[in-house]
Amino acid sequence: MTKLFNTSRRHLNAKQKLNIVYSAFGSLSNFRHQSVGPCQIARELNFLPMTVSRVLQKFRRCKYDLVDLLKTKKCSGRPRKVIGSLELQKILLSKDCLRRWAHLALRQRCVKIKLLYDVSVQKDTLRRFYKRNGLGYNSARADLFPHNKDPDLLQRERQAYAMKLSDFILDKDTEVIYFDETTFHS
Repeated sequence: MTKLFNTSRRHLNAKQKLNIVYSAFGSLSNFRHQSVGPCQIARELNFLPMTVSRVLQKFRRCKYDLVDLLKTKKCSGRPRKVIGSLELQKILLSKDCLRRWAHLALRQRCVKIKLLYDVSVQKDTLRRFYKRNGLGYNSARADLFPHNKDPDLLQRERQAYAMKLSDFILDKDTEVIYFDETTFHS
């Protein structure tokens, strides 16, 4: 069975767009009356009919101006999701917010956004939002960012760890050698 259309997804260059427009309308003076349908143009030029229809729709939206048609940006894929309002986006991109939330994973950030701003956001949407705004995101370990934690919580965690360590040292009959990673260098 022969393939009727070139089904590979790709962006059209200016020459291909012009070929579609000239095939549809015949000449420059006759842009208002389309003489050939999209399926026939698609067969002639080896494009999908949907691709031809999309180019012709853009051409009509550009009010039959070839220069505007050729200036249209390449945009394929899913449409961008907007996270809340513009004010919320500015807050999420502020240095203060990024510093305070540095220890939070994406899911935790989504929960925090829901609680504080009453906006539901999926973690992938938040990741794409950061990427689109030039912020790389790597998952962070909370124990590496103690300066971002609540001071009272940090104090309680340190006391609990010290109590656990002292119980271990005092209750066992074995000798314990303890190295604190923050002060030991080889």
